[in-house]
Amino acid sequence: MFDHVTSSLSATMKRMFQVLLAILTSLLLMSCTALRLAGNASVKSSSKGVVDQNTDSDAEQIISIGDLPAQTLRSGQCGLFLFTPFPSPRFVFFAESSTSSAKIIINGQEIALRLDSTDGTLMEQHYTDSVFSSNDQSTISVSIDEFERTDIGIRIETGLINVKDSEGWSVTVPVSGTTACYDQDS
Repeated sequence: MFDHVTSSLSATMKRMFQVLLAILTSLLLMSCTALRLAGNASVKSSSKGVVDQNTDSDAEQIISIGDLPAQTLRSGQCGLFLFTPFPSPRFVFFAESSTSSAKIIINGQEIALRLDSTDGTLMEQHYTDSVFSSNDQSTISVSIDEFERTDIGIRIETGLINVKDSEGWSVTVPVSGTTACYDQDS
């Protein structure tokens, strides 16, 4: 019984460390953003990303990740659905395996993505590490740390999405989610 308690404690500690790492990464990003801004500009963080607010002009969004609408799978398709876990779950990333395409909303625009590379463990036609890119040279890296196979797909416990835009700005957000496949016979 003691081994079960320590293994549960270790898993909990690992999750807490990953969340702490994501928070520290966000704080580092905000600090770097503050150093990059000159004069009388200030930086604030929001649940949707980092915003550069300059007193000389209207607020300009650096990188903001928006909520995707519900996605529908067709027969034979498998999807990867990722959500930000806090402050409340928000659906922010969708990838479809048979077309090697994905979607994300950045700065209010839905961005179509193409799969550039994969690595890691295969989980229901998706890999634990994937890199996507867009026509505007943005790069989105998806890294799944912990997942569990279930009867209806894969439950993703922890992961990270890193968005880097064409100007070099980046933001990393922790995610959780699921994979699902639509089989018309089931």
